[in-house]
Formats: sequence, C-alpha cells, structure tokens
Amino acid sequence: MEKNARSSAPGPLPDDQSRSLLALHIAEYEALMTRNTYLMALQFALWPAVGLILTLGATLWASERIHIDGGLLIWIAIGGLYVVANNWADTLWELYNNVSYMEHELRNKVSADLGVHGFWGYERYLATQRSLTAAPWELATPAFGTVVILLMAVRAPPSSGWQYAISGFTVVFAIRMWARCLDALRLRRHFTDKVLQVSSASSGTAEYDRWMIAGITIAVGILPLSLIAYWTRTIWFSSAVDSPLAAVPSVWLGDTVILPILNYRIGRFLRDFFAEGGPGARRVFRRSLSIALFASTLIASYTHYAWTQDQYLGFIDTTLGSLSVAGWWHLGFTALEMGLVFTFLFLWRRTAKAVGRTEAYRRGESVWNVFFWYALLSLADFAVLHLHSLPRRETHDYAWYTAWQGLLVVPFWFILRVYMRSIASTGKRRSNSAKS
Repeated sequence: MEKNARSSAPGPLPDDQSRSLLALHIAEYEALMTRNTYLMALQFALWPAVGLILTLGATLWASERIHIDGGLLIWIAIGGLYVVANNWADTLWELYNNVSYMEHELRNKVSADLGVHGFWGYERYLATQRSLTAAPWELATPAFGTVVILLMAVRAPPSSGWQYAISGFTVVFAIRMWARCLDALRLRRHFTDKVLQVSSASSGTAEYDRWMIAGITIAVGILPLSLIAYWTRTIWFSSAVDSPLAAVPSVWLGDTVILPILNYRIGRFLRDFFAEGGPGARRVFRRSLSIALFASTLIASYTHYAWTQDQYLGFIDTTLGSLSVAGWWHLGFTALEMGLVFTFLFLWRRTAKAVGRTEAYRRGESVWNVFFWYALLSLADFAVLHLHSLPRRETHDYAWYTAWQGLLVVPFWFILRVYMRSIASTGKRRSNSAKS
C-alpha cells in the first residue's frame, strides 16, 4: 500500500510545464501591477471632482436666478463629497487587496515553482518602516467627514423632508466609509509575513486594538457630545443650565478614559469567545446582542424621558420636557454602550455556567473590574450635583437624597459580581462531576 501511495503522489512538474506555469504567474503579477497603476490614477482623478462639487455649490449659493434652500444645498454638497470619498476608499481597498493577494497567494505559488523566496522584497522592506497602528492619513478623511457632519447637525440641523433624506443618505455613506477605510487598514497591516508575525504577537495586536477601539469610542461618544454641548453653550460650569457637561464626571471622564478601556476589554473577551466557542458562538452572540439592544434601548429611553420630566435642566435637556440635540446623541450612545455591556454579561454568564472559574471566566471578571471604576463615577456625579449644581439654584427644591437613583449602578456591579461567582462555582462542580 505504501508503494502504491507513493506512486500516486504527484511528482515535480516537467521543466517546460514549470516554465509555462511560472510565466503565467508573472503575467498575473504584471496585470495586477498595471491594475494598481490605473487605480492610483483614478484616485488622483477624484480630487478634481471635489473641487467641482464645491465650485458648483458656491455658484448656486451666490446665484440670484436659481433659488434653492441653503441648508438643503449644503447637505447635497456634503452628500456629493461623501460619494467621491467612498469611491476613494473603495480604490484604496482595491489597491491594498491586490498587494495582499500578491504577497500571500501569488508569492507562494512562484516560490513553489522557483524553490526560493528572495524576490519582490519592496513590501517587506516597507514593513520594517511601518507602524501596526493607523497612519494619520489613513483615517483622516472619515474622521474629518464625521466632524463636518456633526458641525452641520449642530449649526444647521435638517428642517424639511428633503433635508432629512439627504442627511440620512450622508450618514449612511459616512458609516460605509469608516468600514471601508478600516478594512483597508487591516489589509495594509497584513501585506507581508513579517507584519503577520508581529501582529500575531499579543503586544502588537493589543497595541493596534487598543488604539482603534479607544478612537472609535471617543469619536462616537464624548467627542461629538462635547462639540454639541459647546455649540449649545451647555459645556462649562458658567452655562445657564443646572447640570452642564462639565458637572457630570461620568460623561466627560468616564466616556473619555474608562469606556475606551472597557470596550477594549470587551472586544478581547468577544474575540476569545468566538475562538473557543465553536461554530455556534456567533449565533449565540447575535441572539444575545439582539436581546441586549432591545433591553438597553428601553432602559435608556425611559431614563432620558425621566430626566426631561424633572425640574432640573442640563446639557441633555435644555428646555423642560424635551431632549436637546446633545440629549438625543447621548441617548443613542447610551443605548449602544449599554447594549454592548449587556451582551458581554450574557456571554460571561454563559461562559461561567459552562466552564466554571477557568481562564475564560477570569477574562470576563477582568472586564467587570474595569466597569467598577465607571460605577464609582456615579458617586462623583452625585457629589458635584449636590455641592455645586443644586445649591446655585434660586429655589432650594431638593433634598440630600435627590437623584439617588444614579447610585444604583454601584450595588448593581456588586450584585452581578457575586452572582457570576456563584454561577461559576456551580459550573465548576458540574464540570468536575461530568469528568468523574
């Protein structure tokens, strides 16, 4: 049988066939390089389109014969710029994807034919000069576009059906551009085997993930919230409202420092959960995420509604009975962040119940320990409220326990920690009995 097996194994290709196959590989390489040349030319050709959109927008704005709503015109211009920017991001992804294919697929095929690896060394040379984190220019375009949308939403929010439609179209393209640029960045990090080896080490991956998740958390949370509060003059202690943003440490400190760390830890927990949970892990995650987002949306909506019904004004509700722009943004961010935390809790409970107090459980426990520091900020909120915000009101219509509900997050943390430990202990006993 061994003789038959050896005889059936494919042997080396004849010289003429090997040369023909190598010629096909080289032809494919040249075709890909030509394609990249055209893609780079297309990228540069997109910039005149930006100038054309801005020029047409300025001409229509100044025209006396063509009457068009100014807010609608600006939203149309921003939407047009995002169409161009998405084409730029698509082109960047195509360029990186071609190089990634050449480095990982085509190089291996040519190496098998030649029996050597020392060729096409430019990308490997560049890999020694690149950082694993994002270069400033790689995410500058989506970041700048997000700031433009936020400023426009504050200074000239949509006020008609067409403006809502165009602004919604623009937001969708902004999200798509973020996703495309992040995908391109991941491809760039994996151009060469050297970068793959570095990124597979815990330090390299941790550095990249840490800054990426922190940047997204700040860009979606505290940054736009601060810009909106600044433009509505509800950010500093000198503002007219009772609770400006600066008077809420859980927002300006928690969202800036603690939440990025918490989200990074949750991201690592989810990565390990997917790796160790088998083929059904993603299905469990999707089900948990759906339930968590539904629950978090209900809780966040109720709490924000309750804030609008009390007699104290803040950056979230600058007028009685209604949310401000910052309030609506805070509501959306709170629902998303709370949904992420609830999803983690569901999966952590599942892990504790399945494997007990193992390494997987301890990873979840480290995440929950970070949330403890965020919970403690509710004490700071309570202190600032009673020592600064409420005493400066003309009518002293409050008691020492006013806004006590915000302190419930501390016992919530403690109760969940005790509960998870009890679940893990039960899971450990069940696991030991199954082994015996």
